[in-house]
Amino acid sequence: MSMKDHFSANVMSKARAVPADAVTQMEEDPTIFLVESQRTGKKVRVQLLFEDGKVMWRTCTCTNGNKRGGQAECYHAARAEMHYLKQTDGRKR
Repeated sequence: MSMKDHFSANVMSKARAVPADAVTQMEEDPTIFLVESQRTGKKVRVQLLFEDGKVMWRTCTCTNGNKRGGQAECYHAARAEMHYLKQTDGRKR
């Protein structure tokens, strides 16, 4: 499922507003990101889970993400995925 199919336009707009330095990709596991909340300033943990090289599941420790059972629809998850795609230039995992 592509980002465009998964996230609303409002969520994508919020994700684009998150500065690049507010996203940290973990070296030990590049599927895990820490994304700074623009509301609280705290870092939330996002994990992207892949199937056949595509992001199929997105988890986030924010309030919204905790309620979605692996299908986080928050701007944190969107921003982490944007960061990942930029780092990999969209290449398959």
